[in-house]
Amino acid sequence: MTVDLYNPPEEVFNKATVNSPVYARHIRQILSVGGHTLRDIKKGEEIKCNYLSFIGSPTDWKEEVANLRSMCTGETMGEIFKYEEDN
Repeated sequence: MTVDLYNPPEEVFNKATVNSPVYARHIRQILSVGGHTLRDIKKGEEIKCNYLSFIGSPTDWKEEVANLRSMCTGETMGEIFKYEEDN
């Protein structure tokens, strides 16, 4: 909620600086995977992540952060909630 809309943190986009055709083809996968656990996850536990790391481009930063904020405050529904509600 406190991240600056106009100045994205450098560490969010530092993965996107390599100039490689292979890397470019798989950028979304590279930006969204890599999580691992330090212990077994118990049934019913919630797995949390930094959703800011899913923003793939600095040009999308402001819009995506505003969207995440509106979901966190309950102003709008997230995509998973919408999907679950429709099914």
